[in-house]
Amino acid sequence: MSFSRLKIDQSFTRDIATDARARRLIESLSRLAHDLDMILTIEGVETEDQLEVIINNTGIEYAQGFLFGPPLPAKDIAELITRLTGPGSKSGWQLMESRSSGM
Repeated sequence: MSFSRLKIDQSFTRDIATDARARRLIESLSRLAHDLDMILTIEGVETEDQLEVIINNTGIEYAQGFLFGPPLPAKDIAELITRLTGPGSKSGWQLMESRSSGM
């Protein structure tokens, strides 16, 4: 296979917290990607409820969306990385786990 990554469009993410069919679709895409040894990213994560569904029901490795912040110009990315990984900061996974456990 000539590619190793799969990105789920935000149109599939929109209703996963409220629609069982949408949630099953994301779960199935996650299983398929993992069966094919692909890295999976889900776009359009905008609410805590969506993130909770992703964490608790899928093996999706990466998420992006306005819940984590707006799109940034390239010049601002280095500053964001420093702020998120500097002394006393939490990693992205720690933030997601904190959010999912209610901390």
